[in-house]
Amino acid sequence: MTARAQTKDPLVGELVAGRYRIERKIGQGGMGNVYEVSHARLDRRFAIKTLADDLVDDEEALTRFRREADVISRLKHPNIVEIVDWEELDGSPCIVMELLSGEPLSERLKRGPLDWQELGIIGDEILSALSVAHASGIIHRDLKPHNIFLAEDGAGGMRAKLLDFGVSKITDSKTFATTDAKMLGTPAYMAPEQADGRQDQVGAKTDAWSMGAILYEMATGETAFSGASVPAILYRVCHGEPDPLLEQRSDAPEDFVTVVSRALSHGSDRITDVDTLRVLLRRALRMHMPESVFTSSLSIPQVQLSREIVSVAAAAE
Repeated sequence: MTARAQTKDPLVGELVAGRYRIERKIGQGGMGNVYEVSHARLDRRFAIKTLADDLVDDEEALTRFRREADVISRLKHPNIVEIVDWEELDGSPCIVMELLSGEPLSERLKRGPLDWQELGIIGDEILSALSVAHASGIIHRDLKPHNIFLAEDGAGGMRAKLLDFGVSKITDSKTFATTDAKMLGTPAYMAPEQADGRQDQVGAKTDAWSMGAILYEMATGETAFSGASVPAILYRVCHGEPDPLLEQRSDAPEDFVTVVSRALSHGSDRITDVDTLRVLLRRALRMHMPESVFTSSLSIPQVQLSREIVSVAAAAE
């Protein structure tokens, strides 16, 4: 979680589980607050995410909160925020997480579009994280710039971190039927099957679509799907298309425009898995990205590469 400006809070100074001292409030969301904490015995700081007081007795909120801890703890990846511990504070559950310093992608986008190298690296890292999640049967289904954190790595570099699996879908799970039946996600980044309420069709292709929308926004500084109201946005997601990318970013590589178009396509050419999207993105931005990206493995765990991935990877060599 993030280290940001200090905000006074009555929990500051409290000791959680006898070892995590709350130092300051660093964030607030719809389900709760995030605090920076110091470990009483280790010279190290962490973040604690708490459930809001008015949600402690809300069974659905509690289920989602616990699901997030369970989901993230199962995923070991350098581009996914790390869960350290699970505790309680005055009877309310807390998730102890690594403390991140930096800013959400949503804040970075307020300063305008990204250059191609920065865009390519962030896209590649988040797609790598999603590949691991999907191979574990976990669909994020709320991908958006606010849930991608650009973390400083201590050596002056940056690493993208995927956050907030609170509304994730576990593909082999038969539980959480009530929650899964609802339209969950953020309208501007929803795939058509989400926007249309077809939750039984939500899968890997849903996250791939959302990443297409994020790639469009990183390139242009504008959301791919906008409207005067939520219904207008959802209608455009289901039946429309974004403004032409080249009109927004004239220096966009042709292959990148094609990749984003396919990621946000309603037709049979829609990119339906993040591994294909990752390979195509690498090829599209190869001239703009550092060689270190291409000397690293794609690290697609236990996934059978599609014929398209194999042919594209061969063409990129």
